[in-house]
Amino acid sequence: MKIATDLWHRRGYDIAGELKLIKDAGFDGVEFTFSETNENTPMVSDRGYLRIEHAVDDARLLHKAAVDVRLEVHSVRSGLLWRYPLTSPDPGIRERAVEIIMRELEACSILGATALLIVPGVVNENIPYDEAYRLSQESLRRVIGRAEDLGVTLAIENVCSNFLLSPLEFARFIDELGSPVVGAYLGYWQCHGL
Repeated sequence: MKIATDLWHRRGYDIAGELKLIKDAGFDGVEFTFSETNENTPMVSDRGYLRIEHAVDDARLLHKAAVDVRLEVHSVRSGLLWRYPLTSPDPGIRERAVEIIMRELEACSILGATALLIVPGVVNENIPYDEAYRLSQESLRRVIGRAEDLGVTLAIENVCSNFLLSPLEFARFIDELGSPVVGAYLGYWQCHGL
């Protein structure tokens, strides 16, 4: 078994120092996070986030930094699918979500990451549950081929978003997508919401 951590909570070092600290603490790998540049991230080394607008360049920099300290990049995640949910009734927002996932997949490939955390969607007063289910799967089907080509698992996380509320429904949602690269990302801290 390998143990990894993430760069969600930084400790004030530059990227090289941060990754060395993680390696020295006994971790085998790291999970990187995506952001948008309007979140006060002027450069990848500022907070350790990959900027979605510069995904390829930032992935190359972070890959080198991880290799230099012999850390594997196990996975990549972002909060961007909260802002651009796959379940949005607005087709422009869903299109942006698909674009984000495509960029994240390219970055995963460069980083050597085998999993991309996916927030499957949000259900609220603006979108009926059955419509959210359909829209999320419809959007995910658009990126599955690229994920298969790159060998990156689309890891659907059990987030607290009023969507995919039971383990059986969660499993059915994944199975219905019909691809070996679609799987579950079990956030044990999220299980209270299932």
